[in-house]
Amino acid sequence: MLQWLLAVIVAAAFIAVELPSVAPASAASGPKVVIVVGPAGSSTRHYRALGRHAAAVARRYTDNVVQVYSPNATWSRVRSAMAGASVVVYYGRGRGYPSPYSSSLHRASEDGFGLNPRAGHGNRAIAYYGERYMRKTSLATSAVVLIYKARYAAGRGGAGEPSRSVAKRRVDNYGAGFLAAGAAAVIAERSGGISYYIRSIFTTSQTLDTMWRHAPTANGNLRGFHSTRAPGAKGRVDPEHPRSGYDRSIVGWVGTSTSAVRASSPPAQPSPPAQPSPPAASVYGTGINADSLNNSVVGGSGNRQIAYRFQATTSSKLNSIRIYLESGSGYSGGNGGSINVSIQSDSGTSSHVPSGTVLSSTTVLPGNPIAIGHFPVIQFSSPASLTAGHLYHVVFRNVDSAPTSNYVSVNGLFLFANQSTWQPGLSNTDWANLVYSQGSWSDSRGNGAGTITPIMQLNYANGDVGGLGYMEVWVGAAKTISGSRQANETFTVSGSNRSVSRVAVRLKRTGGSGSLRIQLETSAGSLIDECAIAASSFPTSGYGGWASCSFSTARTLSSGHGYRVVLSSAADTTYSLFVIREGSMYGFGAVTYFSDGHAQYNDGSGWGGFDQPGGSGNASQADLQFYLQ
Repeated sequence: MLQWLLAVIVAAAFIAVELPSVAPASAASGPKVVIVVGPAGSSTRHYRALGRHAAAVARRYTDNVVQVYSPNATWSRVRSAMAGASVVVYYGRGRGYPSPYSSSLHRASEDGFGLNPRAGHGNRAIAYYGERYMRKTSLATSAVVLIYKARYAAGRGGAGEPSRSVAKRRVDNYGAGFLAAGAAAVIAERSGGISYYIRSIFTTSQTLDTMWRHAPTANGNLRGFHSTRAPGAKGRVDPEHPRSGYDRSIVGWVGTSTSAVRASSPPAQPSPPAQPSPPAASVYGTGINADSLNNSVVGGSGNRQIAYRFQATTSSKLNSIRIYLESGSGYSGGNGGSINVSIQSDSGTSSHVPSGTVLSSTTVLPGNPIAIGHFPVIQFSSPASLTAGHLYHVVFRNVDSAPTSNYVSVNGLFLFANQSTWQPGLSNTDWANLVYSQGSWSDSRGNGAGTITPIMQLNYANGDVGGLGYMEVWVGAAKTISGSRQANETFTVSGSNRSVSRVAVRLKRTGGSGSLRIQLETSAGSLIDECAIAASSFPTSGYGGWASCSFSTARTLSSGHGYRVVLSSAADTTYSLFVIREGSMYGFGAVTYFSDGHAQYNDGSGWGGFDQPGGSGNASQADLQFYLQ
């Protein structure tokens, strides 16, 4: 039942730690320069050195210099640092469009920065924050963004050499989010020159276009274009050769003067940093349980339809969704079928099934085996306008001429137990998997004895993201809690302070009768409070169950502070647990899972990450099935 594990090795070690050097607002003066170094594997050390050099150059002209370097370059830190910045420098990796790996523009993950999914966990795991996130930054008016090495930003990227038209489209797309956030221009270089731009901005009076044309990296093969993404803006590329080597570019209002950049000021009311949200307002933690994955066939015997019911959390157009597709024996047949994906309103009845009224739709050919990616983004060319608080359905219908033999599956989280509340962090009504078979809709009970929860990300036109992005269950790598063997979820609180008085965990008892001890500690290991759950509260068979205990009093978890929830028991009693995996490596956004923390295990020799089944894996993406209230 558990299908298709992708092994991506994440290095946990890092050589140097560069913490943000944020000066107090009252102490800093002059235009703000922000240096960001994203995770780039073995290149990270070199990028940090370049970043430190650029910072040293900037400090000759302003004392308002902020550095945010991997492994601590998370989105929340980078966005906070960029607020009011006149110059932003980025060293790291990038994704863009057009791309040989993508058939459509993915604004959530393309044309932005590759950053650390969470702080302090190496330089290889990358979460891509694209145009949609860059639009939410609060840059100073007439800011300049300088991008070094990131693929696609200057035109070159992916396999092979792009045509001139493709290179120009890549440059235009890469600049769109920054220009919308207030930047005057975005300059991309793949061979150097960043320090030249910093010096020129602070010491000359010339247009940004002139500055770019006379850079040491200039090739003299200028080709201009009018931006289609930012009306009124202009762009230029300067390939190494007349038709190849697209390694430098500029896009924006290129007639802006360097003196205007120096005089730029923050917006009057900068928007606050975006913060990941827990699955529900009353739950802080994963709030999600699963025993495995389970597929729902679209087509096949009876030509079944599948619907993902959800409640809109914002009033906006729904531009696209990201889902999980699966093929193979038992999951697909023939050519994979032709899948119509529609957004439908809710029936308004007590059963809350699709109404049949189509608000938006598109048709995809997944292929067999999957040809469009196991985690594709499905774009709607005419997006439906949704209203916050209303129920809607994503309906998957096989419109192939032979749907019983040509079909594919959508994947969801599977729970064997038929508990009344499917997910502690989600309402049964607001997030559900429905199946249409034999003329009627019903909630999906996998294999007749369980529940399927949709894996889906919702991408709204206003930049909001919602959904559930847990995409794997490591039941094959269960761990034991007993004596010196312990587990914890370590996390740093984002957003506002949180008051918690109760903790719940999901596991099973495999021996003994001692209680499960739960300690709430600071990240340094200082005890804040503790409680215990009786052994009889946990099942001794199956995959486990939920149980909870209350602290002695309500405890405040302060924003920006680190904590951990530690699980332990006496040596004569054993408990078993397994983790669920975040989908950060496969394009799911940080708001779709508990991005504040991750699980750790102590086998008696010290704390480390949970291992992916079959060997060392993506430990920083593993979470306990737990929550605080």
